[in-house]
Order: sequence, then C-alpha cells, then structure tokens
Amino acid sequence: MGSLFSGVGLVSGLDINSIIDGLLRIEARPRDLLQSRIGKIDAQRTAFLEISARVSALLGRISAVSTASAFRSTRATSSNASVLNATTADGAQPGAYQFVVRGLATTHQLVSSGVRDANAPLGAGTFSLESALARVNRVARLDELNGYTGVQRGSFQIEDASGTTADISLADAVTLDDVVSRINSAGVNVRAEVRNEALVLTERSGGVVRVRELDGGRSAADLGLAGSATGTLAGRTLARLQERSPLSGLNDGRGVRRAQAGGDFRITNSAGSQFNVDLSGLLVDSTRLERLNAGRGVEGGEIRITNRRGDVTTIDLSAARTIGEVQRAIDSAGAGVSVVLNAGRLIVTDTTGSTTGTLKIEDVSGNAARDLGILGNPDSGRIDGRTILTVDTLGDVIRAVNFAAGNDGAVTASLDPADPTRVTLRDASDGTTGRVLLERIGDSQALADLGLRAGDHDSDNPITGARITGGVNTTLLGSLNGGRGIALGTLRVTGASSAVEVDLRGAATLEEALSRINTATESIGVRASIATGGTRLQLTNVDGSAGAISAEDVSGQFAAITGLNSSAVGGVVRGANLQRQYINENTLLSTLNAGRGVSSGRFRITDSAGAVASVDIPASARTLGDVIRAINAGANGAKARINDTGDGLLLEDSAGGTGTLRVEESGGATARDLNLLGPATGSRIDGSFELTITAGAADTLDSIVRRINERSSIAQATLLNDGSGINPFRLSIASRQSGAAGELIIDGGALGLDFSTLSRANDARVLVGAGADGGGGVLVTSGTNTLSNVVNGVTLTLSGVSQDPVTVTVDRNLDTVTAALKGFVTDYNDVVKRIKELSAFNQQTSQSGPLLGDSTIQIAQSRLNRLVTGAVGGTGALTRLSQVGIRLGEGGALTFDEARFKQAYEANPEQVSSFFTAADTGAAAKLKKELEAITQDGGLFKRREKALDTQKTQLTERIESLNGLLARRRQRLERQYRAMEQAISGLQAQQTALGSISAVSAPTRR
Repeated sequence: MGSLFSGVGLVSGLDINSIIDGLLRIEARPRDLLQSRIGKIDAQRTAFLEISARVSALLGRISAVSTASAFRSTRATSSNASVLNATTADGAQPGAYQFVVRGLATTHQLVSSGVRDANAPLGAGTFSLESALARVNRVARLDELNGYTGVQRGSFQIEDASGTTADISLADAVTLDDVVSRINSAGVNVRAEVRNEALVLTERSGGVVRVRELDGGRSAADLGLAGSATGTLAGRTLARLQERSPLSGLNDGRGVRRAQAGGDFRITNSAGSQFNVDLSGLLVDSTRLERLNAGRGVEGGEIRITNRRGDVTTIDLSAARTIGEVQRAIDSAGAGVSVVLNAGRLIVTDTTGSTTGTLKIEDVSGNAARDLGILGNPDSGRIDGRTILTVDTLGDVIRAVNFAAGNDGAVTASLDPADPTRVTLRDASDGTTGRVLLERIGDSQALADLGLRAGDHDSDNPITGARITGGVNTTLLGSLNGGRGIALGTLRVTGASSAVEVDLRGAATLEEALSRINTATESIGVRASIATGGTRLQLTNVDGSAGAISAEDVSGQFAAITGLNSSAVGGVVRGANLQRQYINENTLLSTLNAGRGVSSGRFRITDSAGAVASVDIPASARTLGDVIRAINAGANGAKARINDTGDGLLLEDSAGGTGTLRVEESGGATARDLNLLGPATGSRIDGSFELTITAGAADTLDSIVRRINERSSIAQATLLNDGSGINPFRLSIASRQSGAAGELIIDGGALGLDFSTLSRANDARVLVGAGADGGGGVLVTSGTNTLSNVVNGVTLTLSGVSQDPVTVTVDRNLDTVTAALKGFVTDYNDVVKRIKELSAFNQQTSQSGPLLGDSTIQIAQSRLNRLVTGAVGGTGALTRLSQVGIRLGEGGALTFDEARFKQAYEANPEQVSSFFTAADTGAAAKLKKELEAITQDGGLFKRREKALDTQKTQLTERIESLNGLLARRRQRLERQYRAMEQAISGLQAQQTALGSISAVSAPTRR
C-alpha cells in the first residue's frame, strides 16, 4: 500500500507540516541559541580584525621614525635659484655653504658651411670625426703640471718696468692658457707665453719684470716663476715628475701596463745579483715593510690580540722586515687567529670557535697594528684590514725596485736629478761583468712604459730611461704613430732656394722636434707648425717666394710617419694624421662612448675557419686590457690587441680559413660598444673610435648625417636649414658628452665642408667656499651642470653664472618625522575611539557592542594607554613621549605639540634621534615591540581570535549535531503522522464497512 502522507493529511485534513515545523521550532531553541552565539563570535572576530588593522597602521607610523636617517633628513635652499639650485640626500650636514659659479658646462657643437641642396651629391671625398684626445697640442691643465701635483690656486703679482702692478688670481683658472690669457689682459706691459714647456714673461720695453707671491702663497713658484729679470723672466720647466706623480698620468696619460701577477721585469746587476720587480700591488711573503703605506712603512712594536674566547696574546713585531715574517709571527703566537694575505691587505680571523666575544687587535708600543691596517675591534670574529700596499705612484714603483726581494741595495731606482722627467737605475755593486741586464717578465710592458730599454746596458751607470712624463701643451713623440713612436734621424727641409738638414735624434716631445726644425729652417723661409685641428703637421712657406718647399728623411722616419715627405709650390705641405695614441690597455671602459662606457655581456666571435668562441665581459671588467685578455682566452683563431692607430681595439684572424671573421652579439650590446660588431674587412675588425666616412659620388649631406648617426658613438648629426636663399643646408654636429671631455675634432675639407664652432666644450667651474672676490675658494670642475657630493650629500644644479656668491643653506627637514608623529597620534586616537564604540552599551536601545566586557580588548586598551603615558625608551634624559610633545589631553585623547617636539630636537638633535631610534632601547623599538605583541602571530589579538575560532568550531559542531537530532525527530514525527493517517483511514474504512452491513441487515418495509 503506498504512502498516504503529504503536507496536509488526506484523511484527517490536518496541516501536518505546520504542526511538525511548530513542534521542531520549540525543540530547535537550543540550536538557535548556539547560532546566536556564533553570530556574536563573528561580530567579535570582525571587531578584533578591525582593531588589529588600526593598530597595524600605528606600526607603519612607528617605522617612519625608527631610523636615524629620518632624523638626519635635510633640505636645501638657495639664495639665488636662477644661478644654482640644490637638493640633499642622506649624509648632508646642516650649514651654510657658499658657491661662486664662474662657468657652465657646455657641449661642443660645430656647423658646416652651407650647400644648396641637402639631397644633391657632394662629390667623392672623406670626412673624419674623433675625440679631441687625438690632439697633439692639447692645452695643459694646471692640475697636470709638476708631475700631476698641480698649482696652488692663489694669487701673485706682476710688476712691469714702470712700476705698474697687476694681481693675477688663479682661483678659477683651469689651464695654463687661462694663466697666459689673464697675464696678457692684466694691464701691465708684460707678455706671457709658453715656451719650451715653461712660462715665460717678457717686459715689452726691455725693462725689469718682477713677480711676487701674495698672501703667503706659492702660486707663482708652482708656475715656475720667481724673482725678477731684465727683459725676459723664464720660468723653470713645468714638465717634471715627483714621487707623488700618479702612474696613470705617465706617457701622456697612457700609464704603465703591468702584469696582474707574477712580476713585471727582472734586473741582473754587474755582480750577478738578480731579482724580480713586481708592480701588481699584491702582498706576498717577501714584500718588504718599507713599501707599505705609500713608503711610510711600518712603525714596529708590540701588538696585543684578544680573541673571541677572551685569550690575550702580546706579539713583538719589531724585528719583522717582510709581510711574511709578520704573518708567521702572528700565526705562531698561539693567539687563536689566522692571517691571510688578500690583494694589498691582511685579513685576520678568529679560529677559537667562540661566538660570544669580540676579536680585538691593538698597539701596545709603536704603531704596528695601525700601520698593518689591522687595528680594530669589530663585532664579528674577522678584521678585514685596510689596503696597505698600492702601486699607484712613481714613488711606489721606485720602492718596488729598491725594496724588491733579493735587492739589498745593489740597484737603486730614482728620478733623474738632472732631468726629473726620467727614471734612473744605479748599480751600486763592484761587479766584474760591467753590464746590467733588464728583462721583461711575460707580457708585461712596464719596463718600456717606465722608459727603460730591455737588454744589456754595458757601460751605462746610471741607466737613464726615456722621458715618460707628458709635455706641456705638447705630446711625447713616443705617443705618436699609434703609440709606436717615430724613429728619429736627420730631416732635410728644402725651401724655395736652398735646403737645410735637421738632426732630430734625442728629441722627446713634438714641440722639441718642431723647435729644432724651425731654428734650422728660419734661414730658408719655411716654418713647421701644427695644423688647425691639432692632429697634423704642416710646413709653410713664410718668405712669400713662389718656389717649392718639401721635406724628406735623410735617416729615420720623421717625414714618412708625419706625412711631410711631399712638396708644395709656394704654399703649404700638409702632413698626415699623427695618430696620437689615446687608447691602450689601461683605458677605463667607463670613459668610452662619450662616458657611457661599455655594457657587460657576451658576444660571439667566429673565425675564418668557422670556430666559434663566446666572450664574456663581466661587470667587474674595468679596462680594455681586461677585454683583450677575455677575447684572447677564447678557443679560436681570433686575437685582440690595441690597433695600430692607438684609438681602439683590433681583432685579427689567424685561423687561415676561407670564411669571414665575424662578431655577433649574444643578446646585449657589448660588441657594439667596443666597435667590433659585424664582419671583418679582410682578416681584421678595426674598432677605431675615429669615424672616417668615405663619401661616394652619390653621397649627399643628408646621407652623411645618417651615416654619422649610425656609426658614431661620440657625436650626433643633424641637418640644419638656416633659411638663407643661397646654400641654406648645413651639417650640425654635437658631441654626445658635455664638458671639455666631449671636445671633437672634425675634418671635412675633402668634401668641401668647412666647420665653425657654435658652442665650445667647456667644463662647469664652481668655487666652493669663496667670497665675493673668489678668494679662498676651492675650484671644482665638472663635465655637466649637475655636481654631486661637492658637499657631502648635496647635489648642485647650475643654471647661470654670477660673480656674487650663492649661499646654499642646508637645514634639518623634520616634515617626515612630524607627519609620522601626527599620524601616530591621529591613528592612536582612532583606535581608542573605536575600541570604546565596540565596547559600549546603548541604554536607550539596550544594544551592546560586540566587545563589551571582553577581557582581551580591556587588556589591549590598558597596554595602549601605558604606551603613551609610561616610560617607553631611551637611556638618557628622554624616556617618555610627553617629553617630545606627545601626551594625553582632555578627554583622554592623545595630542602632539609640534613646537615642543622641535624645541627638544633643536636643543639636542642626537638625543631626540637616539630616543626614537636606538636599536633596543629606543621608543620606536619599544612601541613596535608592544604593538606587535598585540597584533602579530602569537600576540594578544591572535590568541583571542584563535580562541574565538575554537569556540565557533565547537558551536558549529554542536549545531550540526542538533540539526541531526532535529532531522531525525522530523522523520519520526512524519512516520507517526503517516501512521495516524493510516489508522484514521483504516477506521474510516471499517466504519464504511459497518455501515454497509447495517444497511443489508435492516428489515424491508412494504
């Protein structure tokens, strides 16, 4: 029989569902109470999350005042922003700084003569462009004179024969030409010029010229001028070396090419004593102490070592002569430390295994620990000593020879006292061989770069090297021809009617060679000079005759190398590019490509046999020498060296294959930056930084512009239209680098283009600390108009020139700190206010907040109150926030008195900074710790949230259990009602049946 049950009893007519639902609602009241409790728990959790977020915002405010840099923040204001503006960074110190801007950095820009049509063929010819570093008459800077020790920037006085005087200030002079110009425009009857690498003053009337120092300075003396003379006062030479002269300045700035390790050259004296000279700057066992600290050596004595375990050991280093003896003395003393030689320094490491104490090294007597660079008491167990061995100056080289291992005074190196542009070696032994042998070691070029010839020196004592200091407004002959120099001999110069011969042997500089030529050729009306552009020589017929002039070599190669071995009728013999070398193995990668440098990365070299080598130029690569070594380490037939013109790299193929040498990038731009990208011409890729464009018959001004921009890394070209009716189109070329370093040399004569200067290549010149007259200031130059860290932490931006000082005032900028403290107060009050709202009881509505009576929020409220009223940090006079302006005001609201805070800061900036920022005891650290104890994992709120989660889980489980009971109760009631319906149905059926029986049995009436 099927079920008769439905929502309404079919038999009884009762609304059974409603009856069951009503019964179950009564039985579900315990479950509903539990659900109500879960709702309250959810409200509590939401409230705690909200308060936790607000407290976390307080942590952000605290972080803003937790570092000392926040309290060191500064701002700069300029008294004349139209001339100079300033910004500050970390490290700037408050104060007032004066600057006089004497010149702005400008970019070299040139413009060509005009042509009628930019797209009309120019005709065949060549165009060349390169850095002015190729110039052979580059003007000497004052800081390069006297062996790069420079000239004092003071003042001196010149008096002419009439008694007229002029004060010459060098305050903002940059070059020797600046000095000459100032003297010649000073209003005295004296002419200044540079002659034979010296400053020469000539009294025009032939009288006495006098020079006096001013203000106790030595400016005149540094310029080689002193005293007085009748007619002409010739200063001493300004081209001389000193032991302080940097190696990087030798050989016209090409420096000294040294080995990275293993020694540079070997000396064998006449007694057979042999020793190696190492210029690497690496400490080795045999390094003599006399070489350390730029020749100051080590003041011997006792040192005391306290290791991390607390053991104290005293070591006597008085008898040590070498760094190896120092190392062994310390290692064998049982001090619980080890000593390692690392490049030019010592590293001392604690070996006790203790991690609690500190390693300490101190001097007991003498200054050995200080001079060895290991004096100190670091927190760790290791002392990384300072660098104590360098080979940066000529004095370092001299000491490397004189104190080389195995040289006990047998050979002495020094500057030549008679000509301090050269190095000498003196053999002090009484040997019988009568010769000194100099040999280079490996690939080192140091011997040659020091002017010393490798080989036997049979009768030379002392051995005097070649000149190695660059010239004053001139160039060493050894720098020409790509750095290979010129073989000198006898030059024959022919004038219009006669010829003379000039002995050039022994000349060291180009000026010296020209001086000899002009002395000899004066009688034949011919003059040798440097052509416009500064890269060529020329012979000029100066007597006005119509005859031919010419030059040729009788011996040597001067005419051939300089390109003067030709003739001209009544005019000028123009020589070839002298190819002054300005790039070599020592060239810094950062100086290439107009100062943009060379990007690190990889490139592939495929030689003619198809062998491929991948070359990696890491970020640590500093020089072209590093690049050459990386290329030459490749496993194929391509090798690199400096090219023959001394202005880039040369890649040569020696594989002998039939393919083409090729260089390709491996995802970077390194090969392009080195000018090596692409296929070879023949078996070579010449990475010259001189751009030479050979124009074809169809080339136009517009195509020349495109070719320059495609190939030049130092200049950019544009096409100008000056609007004139005739020949309006011009080629404008601008350097990619501002300042003097960006000066260009352009030769477009073969294309019929003459260039004039629109903007010179000038460095910015700023006198720091100078008064209105420029006196007392320090000159700073820059290739850009943005100068960083002239004053520590201050960046200057120049926009104008003024003779009046501009004052930059740097003061503390507390805006960030005060904003953070104001924000802290606001956020704190918001937290407290919200806690009160969530914990309140509304008597009118009888509604309570979700956190009413919650002990956790009461604890948090109490902690927050103690944070701002109790001692929070500091070890000095400041221990409470109220002392720096943060206190409770009316109604319990926190307030911030900014004036009081600034007053406390101005009274003692370091104390206020320390109060907030001290690592363990500072207010920021304490506040952070307390706030994190409320909000972070394991903190007060997290524990409460976890407890609420547990309660909710338990209640949810109980509700699920009750729901199960209710479901089963519903099923039971439904069964009972079905049974009732069935019973009623059965009764009705019985009743119907009984009624039927009764009807049958009743009598029938008629």
